[in-house]
Amino acid sequence: MASRLVFEKNSHKDAYITMYSVTVTNNSGSHQGVAIFVTNASPGGVMSLVWQQKIINNNGHYTFTWNPFDFGLGWGSATREYDARIQFTSGEPPKAVFPDVKGGADSVSVRYLNGSFLSDEPYYANMIAGQLKITTDRSFDIKDSAKMYLALFINKSPAIITKGKPNSRFDFNSSCLSYYLTATDLPPGLSLPDMDLNTDFIGISTPTLIHFTKGNEILNYTLDPSLSFIEKP
Repeated sequence: MASRLVFEKNSHKDAYITMYSVTVTNNSGSHQGVAIFVTNASPGGVMSLVWQQKIINNNGHYTFTWNPFDFGLGWGSATREYDARIQFTSGEPPKAVFPDVKGGADSVSVRYLNGSFLSDEPYYANMIAGQLKITTDRSFDIKDSAKMYLALFINKSPAIITKGKPNSRFDFNSSCLSYYLTATDLPPGLSLPDMDLNTDFIGISTPTLIHFTKGNEILNYTLDPSLSFIEKP
């Protein structure tokens, strides 16, 4: 789970940013797709996506890096209506939000205009620290939004989605994010099945929780022949 800092509004936030770094060395015996996906403590109805993915040659390595405070909200479309396997495509660049800045924008409204969805400029709605909100209005109906989804973005890439509906509110909890490694050939933006990690996944190896702690944001893992990720000391 990511550690949290709360910054004063208008502070030089970038001076405090800690980049997360995960290096994976592939010792599996063959090239492998390695991916990261994200879960959070939002209520039911959200789906995790393959967030980052890289093909790593045998005996090769790759480093995933990201800013854990770079959040965005937005909308996109899917290949079909709600299902355990959908490919999400962003409809427009995400709107930057700042749940860790006191008084920072924490909410976005999505509406329908001239046959297309659009996100209004983000605004401050006095949400609880770490909470983010998307609201929709009555400018569209269920039929218009059949394949529309709303998303939490991290580092400009969609990480978690939920089915969009008119005249509704959708919350994301950015304060309880967990990152997982898995070996898979599934592409970024593809939805994953139920994130109850006691169930079986189709097309991915058993997920490994990335153990970030304060002061320990640079981690190294080895992918072994059983497709298990072993953390290096």
